[in-house]
Amino acid sequence: MIYIPDEIHFIINKLNSFGNHCFLVGGCVRDYLLNKKPKDFDIVTTATIDEIKRLFTKVISTGEKHGTLTVVNGNYACEVTSINSGESNLDINKLLKSNLLKRDFTINSLAMDINGEIYDFCDGKNDLFNIIIKFNFDPVDRIKEDPLRMMRFVRFGCELNFKQDEQSKVSIFKNAHLINNVSSERIRDELSKILLSDYPANGVKQLFSLELLQYVIPELIDSYGFNQHSPYHDKDVFSHTLEVLEHSPKKLNIRLGALLHDVAKPVTFSIDENNIGHFYNHPKVGAQMAEDILRSLKYDNKTINNVSILIKEHMHRNRFSSHAEAKRFINRVGTDNIDDLFDLHIADIKGSKYSSAISDVEYNKKLVKEILESDEVLSIADLEINGYDLMELGFKPGPKIGDILKKLHELVLENPEFNRRDKLLEIVQDEYC
Repeated sequence: MIYIPDEIHFIINKLNSFGNHCFLVGGCVRDYLLNKKPKDFDIVTTATIDEIKRLFTKVISTGEKHGTLTVVNGNYACEVTSINSGESNLDINKLLKSNLLKRDFTINSLAMDINGEIYDFCDGKNDLFNIIIKFNFDPVDRIKEDPLRMMRFVRFGCELNFKQDEQSKVSIFKNAHLINNVSSERIRDELSKILLSDYPANGVKQLFSLELLQYVIPELIDSYGFNQHSPYHDKDVFSHTLEVLEHSPKKLNIRLGALLHDVAKPVTFSIDENNIGHFYNHPKVGAQMAEDILRSLKYDNKTINNVSILIKEHMHRNRFSSHAEAKRFINRVGTDNIDDLFDLHIADIKGSKYSSAISDVEYNKKLVKEILESDEVLSIADLEINGYDLMELGFKPGPKIGDILKKLHELVLENPEFNRRDKLLEIVQDEYC
């Protein structure tokens, strides 16, 4: 029997207690048949919209014009859809079938009652057992109803590691341009789910082959087949990007960084007299391109900023030559991004020809950990004097105070023992007064 949390049981029992019929539908039934614990629960019921509103205290009108409300109970937000046609004698089977036939994929068009009986009008169970994902009936009709279903097709394929129906793929290929009719926010959410799946590289590869990527992130298209002419890489830029994605941990910032870390290589490419390729400033240019891409997809500012830092710093992975260099690195990257950047470094190296460089990253990780656990100065704010101390020495408020503090900071990074109030004031008086 399917696992149903108490909060969802409460919703079903309350609807049933007033003479209604309820069915679990969609992903939770699919996951149950795949022996997975469902995360989300959707319900269809013969209760009317007004009755649902009356029975529950916390109801959100998420899709009321389509008969759907979100009922919140405890930690669960459950979509409850009314299939009540308003007729005096309801044909339950007919109403349920009508609802299921309108759904996107056969494997999401299953229903189950509280006793565990499965209702399958679209051959969804058979497709589940044959591990194949395909649209319900005419793929073009399903796509035109909601073009985001094209990205959902890719997402379910790489989340479940299912085969994909050929007719469905051809229909997506021919109608990929319709993704332009979908809001950036919805595309962003689907892209994030693809990247956070168990097979993100396969998902991005599918987006490319189905010609969706050229509308979602057109900046990545030029990387396909782009020969790097590099002794460090035996793959083109796009294939390398997929390798890095495959080796990256399941965290959104890291996977966005992996996806976009080399986005600027085609636009910064040059080749020398020895036929060796170079990509000068590609981390800096790529960081700016990534900001523009993520902003167009409506990612939040924190995500945009953090991913930009990862891309800008993704080539700074040589073994630190000193504690001072490590502390400058921490300062630039920020403590919140350090671990993510190291993970991106390792994934990037694994996607190249020289995995031996991982030892340098491991050394850097160890040194950074030691520094962060110590009381060593990292930022200007850690200095034992500040701008007010300089003003007491007679300096007027202005840029000069900032310049002096920056120079003192650099001095202390190299010589931590100098971070004493008396010593720093002595240096200021000797060198700047």
